[in-house]
Amino acid sequence: MRDEDAERWQFRIGVVLAFGSGILVGAYAVRDATPPAGLVCHEGTIFLPAPSPTDPNLTEEKWQEALAEFLQPPFQGATLAVPVEGIWRGVDGKFAREAVRPIVVSFPAVHLSTFRERARSLGKRLGQEAIYIRYERPTVELQRLTSEK
Repeated sequence: MRDEDAERWQFRIGVVLAFGSGILVGAYAVRDATPPAGLVCHEGTIFLPAPSPTDPNLTEEKWQEALAEFLQPPFQGATLAVPVEGIWRGVDGKFAREAVRPIVVSFPAVHLSTFRERARSLGKRLGQEAIYIRYERPTVELQRLTSEK
C-alpha cells in the first residue's frame, strides 16, 4: 500500500470513529434529557356545552355530575376554563352557536384510549351529537407537596 492510500484509510477510520463517538454521546445526552415514563403525557381539551339556567336538560348540577363521572381513576382532575362561544355549521348548512366550557385533562399516554372512551360517553351524557377534543403532548410534572410517611 502506498503512503497516500494508508493516509486516506487512516483519515476515513478517524472520521468513522469521530462520527460514531458523536452518535454515542448524543444518544446518552438524549437519554438523560428524556423525562421518566410517568411524565410523558397527553393533554386533552374537551369543549363541552356550558350549563345553562334556561336549559332544564343541562343544569349546573347535571354538568357537574357528568364531569365527576368522567374524572374517575386514572383521571384525577381537570382545569376548567371560562366558558367561550362555539360556532359550527350544522347538517342543514346553517351556523349554530353555543356556549362551551373547555376542560383540560393531563394524563399518561398509556391512558389515551380510556380518555377517548370517557370523552365519548361524557359527550353523549350531555346530549351532544359530536364533541371537539384538542390533544397536545406536553411534559407535565406533578409535584406532591405533602410529606410522605
